[in-house]
Amino acid sequence: SFGYDKGRDLRIQIFFAGLRGQRATVQLEARSDFTGTIRALSATGSLVTYDARPVEGVEKIPVGTEVSIVDVDAGKGLCLVRPLENREEQK
Repeated sequence: SFGYDKGRDLRIQIFFAGLRGQRATVQLEARSDFTGTIRALSATGSLVTYDARPVEGVEKIPVGTEVSIVDVDAGKGLCLVRPLENREEQK
């Protein structure tokens, strides 16, 4: 078995914090009652898939929708996302 790496938790938190504000694309529909997936560019420029749920007040986000990563729960490895179109509608 592997020894516990306490630095790993911190690295994960820093990594996920870097996702905040990034754009991503929904790969599997994200709903308020169902965790979907998004794809975003990592710091190294490769596409990475993350679990995602919509922000409060958004029922569901369909596949292919461009989203902004609003917040991240590093403990759960979960991104909270908002569709980009909504910002334009609310002007």
